[in-house]
Amino acid sequence: MNQPTSHKNLLSEKIKNSVTGQTISFFDNGSNANEVLEMQSTYASLSAEPPMHYHPKQTEIFEVLSGVLTLKVKDEIRVLRVGDGITIPPNTHHAMWNAGATETLVSWTVYPPLKTKPFLKTMFKLANDGETNREGIPSVLLMIFLLKKYKDTICLVKSNQKMVKLLYLILIPLFKFKKYHKKFGSF
Repeated sequence: MNQPTSHKNLLSEKIKNSVTGQTISFFDNGSNANEVLEMQSTYASLSAEPPMHYHPKQTEIFEVLSGVLTLKVKDEIRVLRVGDGITIPPNTHHAMWNAGATETLVSWTVYPPLKTKPFLKTMFKLANDGETNREGIPSVLLMIFLLKKYKDTICLVKSNQKMVKLLYLILIPLFKFKKYHKKFGSF
């Protein structure tokens, strides 16, 4: 598959996280929608470092369009500036944030998209509804539910997938009580 590098397609949706200040613009890429997800993300200045994570089956491509982007890839910290880019292959531990004093705009491509868009929309909605902490992270209980639901899309480095699955099974009655399946969709 060719690695897309530009957003020549039409803007289809824009979301904003009121807690972190991050915005994401999703672009409509028509017939390639099942192959690639194209976005632009704006990071507020001095944004918090998010948890280290990885994508088991996806490749991500980032290019800085304005500002600076700090990246932690495995144990290495890098600073990307305008025109710099990076490709992050599947299963690569990483996190990114804006440690700079001005807003940062990044071109962001994910392939295959899997459930990336629904995951991001869920996380932003939780933040906007006041269901996260100051860093935009939901409760441990809800994170276990979401990590199981989106296990093929995103994994936290500090979480053990077998433990998440076990905890999920143990907590099913609580998830049902809290109506998570209705609120966030079933599997």
